[in-house]
Amino acid sequence: MQDPLTIVLRDYGWVGVVIWLLVRDIWPFLKDRIYPDAIRERQARQEYERSCNERAVTAQELIAKGVNAIEKALVVTNERLNHLQTSADEHIRATNEAITTMRERTRPLPRVSKKT
Repeated sequence: MQDPLTIVLRDYGWVGVVIWLLVRDIWPFLKDRIYPDAIRERQARQEYERSCNERAVTAQELIAKGVNAIEKALVVTNERLNHLQTSADEHIRATNEAITTMRERTRPLPRVSKKT
């Protein structure tokens, strides 16, 4: 049986020998050393992007909850302000009625002129 290198040289020439050496010696190095590193790097990049996306989704959910809480607080605050305004208006109306009633029920004091 002949050596594979001799068969490749005889059938394909020097180009065949170079290709055969690349396949025999270089390809296992690429397959075992460089290709797995590229795969790990790509997986790490995908993992990083996935974690960034998860954080972005979580942040958006928290922002939505915060905005919802702010909206509820604004509604409650507006209700309280409306109640205060209604109470103040009622107080002013009652005070004015009391002043009017007091003026109607009391007679004016006679004016005393000062003679000098």
